[in-house]
Amino acid sequence: MRTDPVTLQIFANHAQAAADSMAFTLFRTAHSTFVKETEDFTTGLATPDGMTFASPRDLGATWFIGLDYANAVRMVGNYQPGDICITNDPYSGFVCTHTPDLHMWKPIFWQDELVAFAVSHIHNTDVGGAVPASLSRQLTEVHQEGIRIPPHKLYDQGKLNQALLDVMLTNVRMPEQNYGDLQAQIAAMNTGERKVHDMVRKFGVEVFRQGVKDLLDLGERQARAVLRRIPDGDYFFADYLDEDAPGGVPVRLALTLKIRGDEAILDFSGSDSQLQSSLNVPTGGAERHILLMVGYTYCLYSIDPTILLNGGITRPARCIAAFSNSVTRPPLSRYMTRKPLSSVIRYAMVPSLRTRRSCVPRWRIVACSATCSGVGGGVVALSAASKAPTTAAGGSPCSPRIGSTLKAPSCSTSPPRPVTVRTCLASIACVASFSVVTGAPTTVAPVRAPTEAASDMWS
Repeated sequence: MRTDPVTLQIFANHAQAAADSMAFTLFRTAHSTFVKETEDFTTGLATPDGMTFASPRDLGATWFIGLDYANAVRMVGNYQPGDICITNDPYSGFVCTHTPDLHMWKPIFWQDELVAFAVSHIHNTDVGGAVPASLSRQLTEVHQEGIRIPPHKLYDQGKLNQALLDVMLTNVRMPEQNYGDLQAQIAAMNTGERKVHDMVRKFGVEVFRQGVKDLLDLGERQARAVLRRIPDGDYFFADYLDEDAPGGVPVRLALTLKIRGDEAILDFSGSDSQLQSSLNVPTGGAERHILLMVGYTYCLYSIDPTILLNGGITRPARCIAAFSNSVTRPPLSRYMTRKPLSSVIRYAMVPSLRTRRSCVPRWRIVACSATCSGVGGGVVALSAASKAPTTAAGGSPCSPRIGSTLKAPSCSTSPPRPVTVRTCLASIACVASFSVVTGAPTTVAPVRAPTEAASDMWS
């Protein structure tokens, strides 16, 4: 039977507080700059199947909403009280984004019943490999990015696997720092275990089990409510990574966001093929892999700040990415394109949210009759506070600030000129908005013509 709304809200508050307490513990006890300064870590609670149902709102990498540990959880099995599992291999379970991300999970039992997992990850400063910090776009194989640990028990019924720990620390450049961060993750998961036990004592195990399911269902309903506020349609946006390797060519990331009622399809089919460099995204073919949905989750809780941060909000959406694209699993590499992918999704949503509170400034888009020298199709952008359009001669890039007037290229009779990779994203987003509103064509071209060998990377 579904949990009543009042009890469910109280339960949600407790789950949120547990995730926040885990994050605070990790933040205060970790050793590395990646935690203390950049907060590149996550904590949370997951179902016995591995789906995250509680995440912190303020501490850590808050874009890791809906992380699914299911594949990694299944690769270990036979869980006992006191177990703690670990992995950093991007291709074993497809939980990790790259080798420096060390993920850990601890089963939480109540009277011999597995009721949840405490989960966490930290971006380690170094995990060995060809270069300090383990990451470089010059690398061509995941084997060059340091030690890889498939899902394995670090603690078995409370007993440390010292041999595994020794292998890990021997292969990194800063073993003391890595060990300190690992201890912080363990402390955070122990905090999560205590909080879950407190919740079970307070609500009872039956209410706890049902409450976890209802939290995910509520997150799904909230996400669908947000999507229903967006007009049905196809919203397109493309952007480029500056280059795939030293002396390489720009890499195209393209998205067609398809809104259909209370569902969303993120179609990345127009993106470039997988690369020889380390810019690929290992998803394992999952339709809702968190790396492909960062911008989606950002937009959801920007539009509705009260939305629950759990895996339920990913259910109304799915991603389409051909196996050969740079946003799917490559044969030997790892991801380094999360931020550009997130930006592509957010800017694809610009036209659909132009009259709603959104994660970008609102711009009024009006058409001009002549051809714009900077892009195909004339466009002049007005800020919310502006009374007259402002243009920039020659179509030069701009650097808008919140509340400032966005400048668009001036109008002339000259042929359209390609927009370079370095043209500001806000300008391209407004052009994309104009294209959707008026049907005018929008062109985003590479900085230079590709070589014959790379011609298959361009659409």
